[in-house]
Amino acid sequence: MAAHTLPGDEAVLVVWYKDGARRPFYILDLREGEGRHEMVDASVKDRLRSDARGTRLTFDPAEGSDSGTYKCRVDFQISPTKSSIVTLTIYVIPSCLVVLDTHSRPVQGGVVHSLSEGDPLTLYCVASGSRPPPEVTWWTGGQMLSNRSVTVGEEGTLLASHEVDDGVMLTVGEGVGVRYVRTVLTIPALTRDYAEANITCRASNNNITEPLFTVVNLELYTQPTSVSIKPSREALVEGQHTRVECVATGAYPSAVITWDKTQEAGSTVLKATSVRVGDVMSSWVSLVPEASDHGATLTCRAHNPHIPTHAVTTSTVLQITFAPRVRLKQGYSQTQLPVMEGKDVFFECEVASNPPPDTISWFKDGAELSQDQLAGVLVSGNNLVLQMVRRTSACNYTCQATNTLATTTSNTLVLRIKYVYVCIPASVTVIVAEGEGVRLTCRVDAKPEDDLRFIWYFNNTLDTVEVERHRVQVRTGLSYLDYTPRSSRDYGSLACWATNAVGMSGLQ
Repeated sequence: MAAHTLPGDEAVLVVWYKDGARRPFYILDLREGEGRHEMVDASVKDRLRSDARGTRLTFDPAEGSDSGTYKCRVDFQISPTKSSIVTLTIYVIPSCLVVLDTHSRPVQGGVVHSLSEGDPLTLYCVASGSRPPPEVTWWTGGQMLSNRSVTVGEEGTLLASHEVDDGVMLTVGEGVGVRYVRTVLTIPALTRDYAEANITCRASNNNITEPLFTVVNLELYTQPTSVSIKPSREALVEGQHTRVECVATGAYPSAVITWDKTQEAGSTVLKATSVRVGDVMSSWVSLVPEASDHGATLTCRAHNPHIPTHAVTTSTVLQITFAPRVRLKQGYSQTQLPVMEGKDVFFECEVASNPPPDTISWFKDGAELSQDQLAGVLVSGNNLVLQMVRRTSACNYTCQATNTLATTTSNTLVLRIKYVYVCIPASVTVIVAEGEGVRLTCRVDAKPEDDLRFIWYFNNTLDTVEVERHRVQVRTGLSYLDYTPRSSRDYGSLACWATNAVGMSGLQ
């Protein structure tokens, strides 16, 4: 500001120029006789005020266009003219921030949707309406991610728009004295650290006012990082209700957990209940184990439904505690029962149990068998050997297995012995008068007895002849002959012969 230096000297004319213009935008004429006379340029008349001497100007409100170099010239009554130059800088803070996606479409609602872990991300932050051009930066928390800015055009602003694919494409329109600045954020591959993260774009062109900012939320789908089946606190017991739990972590939004049980016959999908606690998804299945579940594979699978190609699985093999399952069968060397007398017989007691059986016992008609080599009884764990069986060995046999849960008895196996027939009794004398009829019976003890064939022979001192077959009758286990002696030649001995699949026995 120019000031006079002589006492009593006063300013008579104050003139203001801007940016070297030849024409002033403000004049204050205080020359004597003319009173106070102001001339103010119309472009600033409504915003410009001056003090009484015209040496102090006030712009209210100040505008960006007010920035520039100002020259004040003052003429005095006595003193020579003086001039003063001052530079005024007006900061126009950014008025608008727009976030665009990789296709230059605005991000609606401040959320970038449907991102998956590993996807690339490109965002643009565009600031407009500021002078001088601002610094536009991207941040997450206190970490700056990008400050790669591009200033576009001296006379451009984001004013015009047109519709593109149901979205709004912002374009550069023509404005006056406005620039816009664009900063790109590029993340080659999103990590799970960005899940639910807020990304902030800031724009500032001074250190006086707070930066203008906008926040973008990333809806990032992440894969499960771990899945585990919790070990059961107690043993899984056949018929007792239990619950098996699977826990998955790391997925956003929460993982979907499915269960299946795999056995030799195939896989079965199991119904489950799930609940989310924080970032942990828990799921459990309720089981009433059966013996057939022992050794089955229980699999828990966790996946993010938004990332269908990736899943995390874990499995466990079910260990079911169950009472013995027992089955008695013939030994490997025999194809079927019954067997021939004098042969060896093998029995095998098949046992399935968990834990394994403590003892296996053998029974004959309900009486327990023990090792007896002299009698030909050999007991060895789940095997029983009967050496050189006799007809008295034909009985009902069972085996019995015992573990910590229970004792189980097997099915009954009936041992039938085939043997050669024996007459009951061996011989008999019959006294009968001539012409008197008598029924003679030939009874045998043999197995099998349903395929018997009998032959009768008559013998006297002269010859031996076979009795006519039509006179012989056969029943199960016996044959009888109705005989009547007609003369002395009809007295003698009658012999009965029996045959079956085992052999022939002669009976008197």
